[in-house]
Amino acid sequence: MILGVGIDIVEVADLERRLERETILNAFSAGEQEYADSLPLQRSEILAGRWAAKEAFGKALGSGLRTEWPLNEIEVAHDAMGRPVILLSARMARVLPFKAKVHCSISHSRAYATACVVIEQG
Repeated sequence: MILGVGIDIVEVADLERRLERETILNAFSAGEQEYADSLPLQRSEILAGRWAAKEAFGKALGSGLRTEWPLNEIEVAHDAMGRPVILLSARMARVLPFKAKVHCSISHSRAYATACVVIEQG
């Protein structure tokens, strides 16, 4: 049973501006930053995709992102097949219903990044 669906789109140029003047980089885990830094020509697009996934995750929960949530504890990584997955810290995992599964898809171009998250009862 589907518990929630969230989708978000991010303008890459807007995220680049925010990276220059804000501490938004703190919203990304060390793993997310390392991955983005490993592909410097796509760094902004990668981070925009991860930001969109975090926003979509909050929307799928029905609450949106909450100020008390440490966003770097909502990490977007890849599974063995290369698919994006959302990894939650133990603290953040408590926001999910019991045995819920989180599915994530991300796409990006030079101008936009989008993500869709589906939360399913496990």
